[in-house]
Amino acid sequence: MNINKLKFAEQSAADAGLTRAIVETVRHPLLVLDENLHILLANPAFFKLFKLNKQETESQSLLSICDGARNTAEIQQQLKTILQDKSKFEELHISLEFPGIGLKPLILNSRILKPAIVKSVHILLAIEDVTHISRCND
Repeated sequence: MNINKLKFAEQSAADAGLTRAIVETVRHPLLVLDENLHILLANPAFFKLFKLNKQETESQSLLSICDGARNTAEIQQQLKTILQDKSKFEELHISLEFPGIGLKPLILNSRILKPAIVKSVHILLAIEDVTHISRCND
């Protein structure tokens, strides 16, 4: 038995559990995406805001989940840029109109997650619904 492989597996499981606990605890919608922009993990706040559930969300492409929403090209471009540059973006103000939900003014923040022991790169995407602020300013 290779002890290094066992330690690696234990650490990977611990990292995954910690990531899941953090994402599920945060009150704002959060997604963890893979390098192909597929949703690995979404929190309850995301499901509530976009009227989705876990089964129709996780493992799906972010772009397919946003199917029908206008203005997704800018999000896609920003996410691809941070993957290439291993960087982040903050306070991307964007309004998306979703079928059945309507116009959602959002602020997006994103950064690369690269655990020390895992070779794959993930993206953390935080979403803030600022509909209430937009309505107050109107």
